[in-house]
Amino acid sequence: MNKFLLESGNWLIYLAPFIPLVVGLITKATLSSKLKAFTMIIVNGLAALAYQVESGGGILTKEMAAAWGFGIVVSAASYAGVWKPLGATSDTIAPKAGLG
Repeated sequence: MNKFLLESGNWLIYLAPFIPLVVGLITKATLSSKLKAFTMIIVNGLAALAYQVESGGGILTKEMAAAWGFGIVVSAASYAGVWKPLGATSDTIAPKAGLG
């Protein structure tokens, strides 16, 4: 876990705040909020997996779990604190395209 938080060049820190926008692009406005949250968890898992592969770490390790947890916390916080108040949700980004 310390390796993840202290490693320089950690691109996941810069990607995680924008994951809610990706989820907004790949889900329809009619999809339930529970399934949108599940989609965000899956996208964060894929980002954590890509980070582990890129950094040479193993999958299903403590570092990957830390990266996944970090991504979920930052994504949820950025959605609630930035993107939702600005109106950048799947209702406005691409309401008729994507899953659901």
